[in-house]
Amino acid sequence: MIDLKAWWEISRPKHIPIVSAGSCLALFVLGATNPWTFVLAAIVAALMVTGAIIHNDAIDAEMDAIEKPHRPIPSGRISAFAAEFVGMVMMIAGIMVAGALGMVPALIALGLYVLSIYYNRKAKKDHAFVGNLVVAVCVGATLYFPMAIVGVWDLWPQAIGFTLLEWSRETYITCQDVEGDREGGYKTLPVLVGNENSLFVCLLLLMIGAVPMMITINPHLGLTYRLSALFFIVCLFIGIWRAGKLENDFTNFAVTESDEDLMKARAFITDTYELWGRKIAKNLLLIMIAAMFVDFLV
Repeated sequence: MIDLKAWWEISRPKHIPIVSAGSCLALFVLGATNPWTFVLAAIVAALMVTGAIIHNDAIDAEMDAIEKPHRPIPSGRISAFAAEFVGMVMMIAGIMVAGALGMVPALIALGLYVLSIYYNRKAKKDHAFVGNLVVAVCVGATLYFPMAIVGVWDLWPQAIGFTLLEWSRETYITCQDVEGDREGGYKTLPVLVGNENSLFVCLLLLMIGAVPMMITINPHLGLTYRLSALFFIVCLFIGIWRAGKLENDFTNFAVTESDEDLMKARAFITDTYELWGRKIAKNLLLIMIAAMFVDFLV
C-alpha cells in the first residue's frame, strides 16, 4: 500500500508556493496576460523542484540512514528506487509541460533537469563549490524561465544578481557542518580552505551580486523593490560578518577553553549559520517578492 504521508513528507511541499509564486510574479512584471501561462509556469516550477528534491533524497539514502534515519527512505516507508524513479518522472513531466510554453522554456527545463541530476549524483559531493553554483542557477530559473516564456529579458540584472546571492548563501550554509562533510568525503569549499576563507568568498559573491540586483531595467521595478533588495543584501552581509566574527572568536577561544565549552560554542555557531542562511534568508526573499508585487500594482 502506498504511504501517502511519506510521499508528502519527502516532497517538501513548503517549497512549491515560493517557487511558483516567484515565477508567476515575474510573469506579471514581464507583462504576461494569458491565465494558462501562469498555470503552466506554476506547474512546471512545482514539478521540477519537487522532482529534484525527491531524486536528491534517493541519492542521499545511504547517508540519511546514518544522519536522518527518520526520513521516508531510511525508515523504509519509501524505497530508494521508487523515489529516484518518481523524481525523474516528475522532472521529465515538467519538461513536457514547459514544451507547451515554447521551445526555449522547454530547453531551459531540460537544462534544469540535467543540472539537477548532475548535482544530486556528482557535484554535491565531489565538486561542492560548483554544486553550490548549480543550485544557485536552478533557483535563478525563477526569473529567467518566465523571461523565456514571455520573450522579454529586462529582468536579466535581477536574474544574474539573485543567482550570485544564492551562490553566496549556498556556500555560507556549507560552513555549518565542516567536520561532518569532511568525514562524509564532501569536497565543500569550507572543507578545502576553511570556514573563514569561505566566508570571505561568500562576501565577495554577495558584493558582486549586489550590483546587478540594484539595476532596474523593467519599468515595474521601483523604489519599493530597490529598498527590499538593499535590505536583503545588508541582512546577508550582517549574517556573513557575524559568522566570520564568531569563527575568529572560536579560534581564539579554542586555545584556552575545555572541550565541553568548545562543543557549546561550536553548536552556537552552527545555529547561527542555520538562522541566517535558511530562516532569515527565506523570509527576506518573501519580503522582496512582496515588494516586487507592490511596485507592479503601483
